[in-house]
Amino acid sequence: MSFNINPNTVYYLLIYVIILVVRFFKIHHSVKNQEEGTNRRHYWFVGLELVYSSVGIIILLMSSAPQWASVTITAYIVLLLVSAFLDAQGPEFAEGKRLWANLAIIAVVATFSTVFNQTLLFPKPPQGIGAQDKAAAVTREYRVAIPYSDYSLRRYLGDRLGDRMLVFVTTVTAPGRNEAVAAARRQFWDEKNESIAPFDPKRPKTPQNIAVDDDRIVAEVKT
Repeated sequence: MSFNINPNTVYYLLIYVIILVVRFFKIHHSVKNQEEGTNRRHYWFVGLELVYSSVGIIILLMSSAPQWASVTITAYIVLLLVSAFLDAQGPEFAEGKRLWANLAIIAVVATFSTVFNQTLLFPKPPQGIGAQDKAAAVTREYRVAIPYSDYSLRRYLGDRLGDRMLVFVTTVTAPGRNEAVAAARRQFWDEKNESIAPFDPKRPKTPQNIAVDDDRIVAEVKT
């Protein structure tokens, strides 16, 4: 899980905390003195205020995901009506149920705010893209030259060939020299690579007939 926080998430969560703090100081004196009709449960009766404060998220959501506009506005209206009903009923609504209803509204608003801001407004990069970009950034084109001897050709020419060797040159893409050499060697021994074959067509393309001089392989970055 990523711990990158969208500033909008902090903004809205801070607003919700401020609403709770204001509510606390607003009725703390009445609760402390145990005035009639007030108790600690009343600290949490802020569902309607949180729904009002989250209207900005609804506007952002409708602009960011217009295809969900009808569902979003309908859900918001339902939540608003439920919150207003709880606030209007007051003492007529059982305080225990009223408390849990307000806590549910607070949880829904806070969760929705966090999920919306952290996903639609602050999406994570697709999995694997970062690794691919990193690999692409360090991958380079190498020009690889592989010197080799063809024993069937030496037997045909004898001393006239001397120390001269044949060379296979190819261009490969790799993150480093070792990988480039390995890729070039795979091309060299590939049966489909008809440019590398013994001079004597009766002989197979094997290390016994074609010898690569590993110490003299050259791999340079192509400019």
